[in-house]
Amino acid sequence: CMTTIYHTLGNLYKDMKRYKESIENYQKDLEISRKNYGDVHPQVATSYYWLAIVLAESGQKEKGLDYMARCIEVDMKYCGENSLRVAAGYFEISKILIQSRKFEDAKKFFDLNLKMEQKHYGDVHPLIANRYFIIGVEMREQSNAEEHQVDQHVKDHSSQPVEPAHHRELHCLFNYPGAHTDQQHHN
Repeated sequence: CMTTIYHTLGNLYKDMKRYKESIENYQKDLEISRKNYGDVHPQVATSYYWLAIVLAESGQKEKGLDYMARCIEVDMKYCGENSLRVAAGYFEISKILIQSRKFEDAKKFFDLNLKMEQKHYGDVHPLIANRYFIIGVEMREQSNAEEHQVDQHVKDHSSQPVEPAHHRELHCLFNYPGAHTDQQHHN
């Protein structure tokens, strides 16, 4: 099937960080999927999903968010508003928003994802722990990138240390179980 070929090429180019070619192949996959299945089908949602991922990875975060919203819209129509596919879309939106430094918005989508997945899997399922881990990694990567930028700025312009603007927000925004301040921990 041609969609499989274009999808596979999209993955290959994405992994090679050749985003232009990846986007072109995912767009062909989407076009063929819509022709074959109509606008409301899981295959169409999957095509939107991967296009959103590669757009976000290529730095086109707003377009990535737009395509992920389209993915979620299709999944809601086909699978229902509480489907795990919709929950997965919310999770990906939260990751893109973290990368876009929109932490409060990211938390809202992460909470939606978590609520839906906990309802389905329960609180102690490995997927739930994995979600916390992935969001933690995303937050750490953004914190490290920001600290590097601040460090470089300090080296270039001053001898005074400067705290990253979002440092506290990055570490405190997500209320992870077990993540307590020293004062809370001793109470």
